[in-house]
Amino acid sequence: MHFIHAGWLLGGHTMRQKRQRKCKHCHKLYHPDHRARRQKYCSARACRKASKLASQAHWLSDPKNRNYFRGKVNVLRTQAWRKRHPRYWRRRCPKRTNALQETIKQQPIDYKHDKCELFGNALQDMKLTQPAVIVGLISKLTGSALQDEIVCAIRTMQAQGQAILGIGP
Repeated sequence: MHFIHAGWLLGGHTMRQKRQRKCKHCHKLYHPDHRARRQKYCSARACRKASKLASQAHWLSDPKNRNYFRGKVNVLRTQAWRKRHPRYWRRRCPKRTNALQETIKQQPIDYKHDKCELFGNALQDMKLTQPAVIVGLISKLTGSALQDEIVCAIRTMQAQGQAILGIGP
């Protein structure tokens, strides 16, 4: 009978028992990240902050780093870097996408020549000039983003508005 070695089943890698370390800040035991060989602090927020402060203090203790951010040369260095990276400080907004629908661009209407009927089959066919805010509001009120349901809601609202104002369809 043959015994199968566990390392062979895992593709040659055996699972080693991870050794715990004591955090230099809170003194609790933690499992260090296997990618960080010199990890001395656990992942608690206060310990990460203490790690950052200790790291900065160590960096500043080197005589060549003490005046790294001071003096005319360093001001010019920083200004040159900012010129090379002009949009670095701006936040990036995720691009908005309209799922499953085409974006309709609003076009000016020539009221003298526009004799089209407002009742079409789809939202794009209605040739309405409602801004996207109105369409979004109707979508929120109806609870649907389907164009056919938005068109039905617009027709109902238009008929109610005409009835309130005393103008017939």
